[in-house]
Amino acid sequence: MNTNDIAELLIYLGIMPNKQGFGYMEAVLEVLFDNERMTLRQAYEQISATSGSNICTIDSCIRNAIHSAYENEKLLRLNEIFGFEVIDSSYCPTNHELISLIARHLKTMRIKDDRYHPGKDRKDIA
Repeated sequence: MNTNDIAELLIYLGIMPNKQGFGYMEAVLEVLFDNERMTLRQAYEQISATSGSNICTIDSCIRNAIHSAYENEKLLRLNEIFGFEVIDSSYCPTNHELISLIARHLKTMRIKDDRYHPGKDRKDIA
């Protein structure tokens, strides 16, 4: 899974690149993808350190991008991806809920990807 895959998925879900939250969300997902044991708060802190923005700004920008996608009903596409209802049309998911769902999908895609060959036995993926 690379940055382009994450960006394409975010765009498909209605998180648009012209929103500041897009870049933050992409960065958070990359950090979480590389370190599955990291919490969302820790990912925010890492992005904050590299971007020069504070955690509240990062959280707010991501929330704004999620709300825009929710209002355009693009987040409902996650239901198609998972094959069952994970997003309710009457409730906008929180940052943590949506990022967790997307991270879960990315992890699943990594497991299914025939090109993914970890250099060692990865017991934490199963």
